Amino acid sequence: MTYYVIDRSHAWPRWSGELTTSARRWSLPGLRDCPGCGETWAGLLAYPNVDLAPHTELAAQLQATGGPEDWATYSHLRDQVRAVCPPGTCLMPGTEFGPLLGAASGTWGPATLVMPPWGVLLREDALAAVQARGLRGITPVRTELVGGEQLVELALPLAGALHPDSIPGPRRQCAVCEREDWTLPEDYWLDESSLPAADAFRVADAPTLVIVTEAFRRAVGALGHSDIDYRRIDALPPRREAHHLH
Repeated sequence: MTYYVIDRSHAWPRWSGELTTSARRWSLPGLRDCPGCGETWAGLLAYPNVDLAPHTELAAQLQATGGPEDWATYSHLRDQVRAVCPPGTCLMPGTEFGPLLGAASGTWGPATLVMPPWGVLLREDALAAVQARGLRGITPVRTELVGGEQLVELALPLAGALHPDSIPGPRRQCAVCEREDWTLPEDYWLDESSLPAADAFRVADAPTLVIVTEAFRRAVGALGHSDIDYRRIDALPPRREAHHLH
């Protein structure tokens, strides 16, 4: 199977669509002065399909989050969220929940990559196209954006991993907050044995990477150009000699 990393196009944009403001209804606070590594930080995860509205008290607390909190406050809120999320949901400081809110303007292409936190927006006709082709792992969430046309966001599975041979040096992880101290190398490839049965996903150990398959590219591309660049990425078996990107 052929995989691609997608990125915003570096060419002159074909479409004028943009988010003038954007937010989500709920979020975990960032972490201030982790007692393990001393870092103050927040990640870039979002789960648009996680609805916290039925959990009234928790939802109210996560609407009121402002700046980063200390470990005791953050971990208490994280554990409450974990109890109502699907098993195995990755949570980190700053994780956001719920549909995309805000204002949009302009004319949108079939698919758009918005960042942060690296989400994929589809027009209604693009959603119909990927659903008609039976693409796997496609969970659409209707946005709550004011202005412009109706868009849906894909709730991308967080799955798969980079091939260990493409990561130079050790990946140091804080034993308390689980923050990893490493830098994404210029060349990297996927661990074939870790990949999900999905045609679009975010890499679990490098969540800023959005991966799509050839099937996704063809379904969206049939509707015309999007302001997205597709860069092919290898997926190799764990013990195979590593190669660079094509």
